[in-house]
Amino acid sequence: MSSWVKVSDRLPPFNEAVWVYDEVTIWVGALCIYDGEANWGTSQGNFWWNAKENRWKGDFHTHSCYNPTHWAPLITPPSKYPSADRVYP
Repeated sequence: MSSWVKVSDRLPPFNEAVWVYDEVTIWVGALCIYDGEANWGTSQGNFWWNAKENRWKGDFHTHSCYNPTHWAPLITPPSKYPSADRVYP
């Protein structure tokens, strides 16, 4: 399992959905480019796993007031066939 990464140490790739933490709240968000500036965005609950496309989907609402201290990658949900998710040594 991935651990939290300090924003001051490293940023996630742009437009990649991640967990975001600001010492008060945890949300699904992303670091986005909007009007030529990098801003954090929030999904405002409008985010989901699209099993057909095998990826997270949704829209982000950016604002300069979002100021997270940490982020962590989202996990990939289990597949329809759990045995395919096993990792064998």
